[in-house]
Amino acid sequence: MDDRLPAPSGGRSTPDDDPSGPGSTIPAMAITRKKAEQIEQRLSELGISPPELHDWVMRRIYDADENGRRVTRVRMIRGSHGVSYVYDPDGTDELPPGHEQPSAPLQLTRR
Repeated sequence: MDDRLPAPSGGRSTPDDDPSGPGSTIPAMAITRKKAEQIEQRLSELGISPPELHDWVMRRIYDADENGRRVTRVRMIRGSHGVSYVYDPDGTDELPPGHEQPSAPLQLTRR
């Protein structure tokens, strides 16, 4: 099944439609801006928000608080020489790429 968008040239594909098609030397790891705009337009016609679909595909799914803010469980702490990120059950700060999720504090057990 061909799930690509129909070509604007009456159903025939042209080299401008998909430069990563068969016989191309361009790897298919990215799409052209034109193709992205076509996909976004089609998604909008179907009632799907392109940014929300992107977040879903990238598994950027968070819990939300009562105000609709994303709860990331991360809080940024500003210091005199930079910033650090700590666990906070109510935190809403975004963790930058390359940073590991802060671990939750250990719970002490009583004997």
